[in-house]
Amino acid sequence: MTESLTQDQIREQAAHWLVRLDEAPSPEVLAEFNTWHAADVRHAQLFEQLQQLWQSFSPPPKTRPRRARLIGAALVLPAAIAVGQWLPVQSWMAPATQTITSPSARLIFHDRPLPEVLAEIDQHRRGVIWASDAQLQTLRFTGVLPAQDSDAALALLQAALPIRIETYSKYVVQVRRR
Repeated sequence: MTESLTQDQIREQAAHWLVRLDEAPSPEVLAEFNTWHAADVRHAQLFEQLQQLWQSFSPPPKTRPRRARLIGAALVLPAAIAVGQWLPVQSWMAPATQTITSPSARLIFHDRPLPEVLAEIDQHRRGVIWASDAQLQTLRFTGVLPAQDSDAALALLQAALPIRIETYSKYVVQVRRR
């Protein structure tokens, strides 16, 4: 059955494993990963490619505080997509209609319209995120954002997309297209 999987499907599985293994996996999860890794030579190859890309964007784990790991994850995954020719990705972490909140409080998005991403962040924030610009409808986001730090999530979106975040108070934030 593994041979019928496309390169993109295996790459999606490898990305899934990369995220799972970064979260202090249990022995059962490690055993599942080892079984998957050994099942097909392509699994090992694509996992190694993603792992090298991930590590090239990340400092050594012992020097990374938790917040830096979350920010790094949010920046690395979209960067991997931007690599384009070398790493084309059709669908990565979740279906386009699903957002996953992991136990480590991350929001994972794949090809979601920006207003939907902002609505999800808004659910984890006191106050309101105001995005009235119709041009925001055309922007899409793929990446990982911290669920418990909406200011960091908004800053990451601003770094990744052509948007400007304007904070009027602790409770009122406006998002505009640059």
